Amino acid sequence: DWAKTTIQQMLDDELSLPFREPVNPVELGLDDYWEVIKNPMDLGTISKGLKRRRYSSLAQVVEDTVLVFENAMLYNNRSDPV
Repeated sequence: DWAKTTIQQMLDDELSLPFREPVNPVELGLDDYWEVIKNPMDLGTISKGLKRRRYSSLAQVVEDTVLVFENAMLYNNRSDPV
């Protein structure tokens, strides 16, 4: 299925490393993470959701995928590699 294949391709890309698992604010010392990011999302969570058939439409998959990168842009500075 297209969504599973696309998410897997993203996960396989070496540039996806920061987006493969949920952010661990404690481990990363991000004290304000939960104040800034209200709805965290990552590619691994999306992949698991697809495998467990938790999405009822492609639009939901796209919405969560966009959220991954919107969160990254919201939390990180423009100069940050993430």
